[in-house]
Parts: sequence; structure tokens; C-alpha cells
Amino acid sequence: MCTMLGPHLFAKGYDRRYVAAFVAASAPLGFLIPPNVNAVIYAMVSECSIADLFIATILPALILLILYLVINRICYVKWYHPENAVEGEEDEPAPMETMNFWKALQRSILAFLMPVIILGGIYSGVFTATEAGAVSCLYGLFIGCFIYRTIRLKNIYQVFRDSAYSIATLMMIFPFTFIFSRVMVTNGVPQLITSFITGISSNPYVITIIITIILVIAGCFLDANILLLVFTPLLLPTVLSIGISALQFGVIVFMAVGIGAATPPMAMCLFVSARLCNVSVKDTVRPLLPFLIFGAVPTMLLVCYVPALSEWLPSLLR
Repeated sequence: MCTMLGPHLFAKGYDRRYVAAFVAASAPLGFLIPPNVNAVIYAMVSECSIADLFIATILPALILLILYLVINRICYVKWYHPENAVEGEEDEPAPMETMNFWKALQRSILAFLMPVIILGGIYSGVFTATEAGAVSCLYGLFIGCFIYRTIRLKNIYQVFRDSAYSIATLMMIFPFTFIFSRVMVTNGVPQLITSFITGISSNPYVITIIITIILVIAGCFLDANILLLVFTPLLLPTVLSIGISALQFGVIVFMAVGIGAATPPMAMCLFVSARLCNVSVKDTVRPLLPFLIFGAVPTMLLVCYVPALSEWLPSLLR
């Protein structure tokens, strides 16, 4: 997003600090909007339905998106300086630019069909979530080789090699995580955590906010995959004991991981966006705060205390 949108926004007069902060603040949307890898990982640990997780995140994502649009409409004026716009940039696109846009849109329709095929196939019962992954890979390979022709036959081996390398990194973590979880369960660590948290308070609302704070803080320092694999088996018994379903807890975890990824001091998304926008991380904190305080945090609280946001849509498809 920084490399695609940044240069155009800078040329229009938008402050680099604001652009970097806005992109980083959008991190929770990446953890919510389906199809997302986080749901697959969480489902493997919690035995929750991947299809339900995909659709459970839609309403929270829409609420967060609307709040961000409102916040941006209010705050952008402070960070928008049209007098600094690069000469030659017009407010309205030239006819050639418009024509190129429609050509690009037409060429991208086949790419946009991939999530439609994945979600449509899962919810129509044509194939399972696992089979959807295989179908999407074959579809992407076919489109890349024969339609867009961005993948040459001689490069297919390199594509498979790079994919295998990426997947192997994650698959090496899985067995050790399961061993770790098994050791924790056999030694009663989840029960100890439950006893400790409930010892602080027996109020489900207080316990929920404590768990949420733990997840957000962990998200500031840990990779999302590691957090999902380690914290889910440890905290799931606690949340189930206070009436939160595994489905709702999954959405809570996704939100918390996304907020943590954009929250200093160890905000990976913020580090990346600041680096690509060529600004310092500390300079992005000020424009970032309104999005976190008035957008991400309220959505997090709604997800925690309004189960229907996560469970209503999946219940319609059962």
C-alpha cells in the first residue's frame, strides 16, 4: 500500500507521516477481511470452523472501516497541504489516465474473482476450506501462466520453490507448537491461568478486558502466527468458562493482533510503513493515535462485548 499509494498521495500534498500512520493503522483490517491465513491457523489450534471464522470477521471489519473513514474525514485537513503538491498533478484524471484505469480494472477482474471462488465455493458446499486452497492455487497458476502471462513456464519451478520455502517455515513451527501446547495442557497450565485470572475478578466483563489487554500487548512484540499458535490453547479454556465462544474469541484475537501490529513500541506494520514512506517511527505516532483510540479500540470493545457481531452472520449459514 505504501509503494502503490504513497507516491500519488505525496504528489497531491499529503504529509508522509500521515500516510505512513494511516497505512499502519489499517493493519487490523488485514487480519479481519476474509480470506485470511490467521483464520486457518486459529482453526487448526481451536478446532473452530474455518468457514465460520471467515464470515465472522465481516461485520467487525465493516465497522472498523466506517470509523476509519470518518476519522480520516475529520483529521486529514491537518495533514493535507495542497500548496506542496507537485506541479503537473491535476485534481481530475486526464482522459488517458481514466482509460488506463478502466483497462486495468478489466484486466484485474479475473484476479478479483479468486476470493469470490474461495468464499463462494466454501459457503455453497462445493468444496471444503482445505480444498479451496488447492483450487485457488490452480486458478492462480492458470491465470498467471495463460491469461496475464506474468508467470513463464520456465519460472514455475522457482514459484513452487519459493512457496515451499514460505510454507515450510510455518510448518516447522506447527509441530513444536503442538508439543508445547500438549506439555502445557498435561501440566495444567491453562487451568492455572484460568484460576489466576478468575482470582483477580469473577466478573466476565473484567476477565474479558484483562485477556484483551494481554493479547494486545503480546501482539506488540510477537509475530501473529506465533501468538495464535501459543496463546490460543492457553487462553481458550478461560474464555470458554466465562461464556465466550471459540468463534468470538477468534475475532477478538484477530483484532488484538492487528492492533498490536500497529501499536508502538514494537509495531511491525508501523516500522514497515514508516520505512517505505521515508519518515521516522516517532513522527507517525501523533497521526496514528486518532485511528487507534477512536477506531480500533471501540471496535475491539464491540467485538468483546457484543457476541452477535461475530456470531450472527455464521448462524445464518448453518
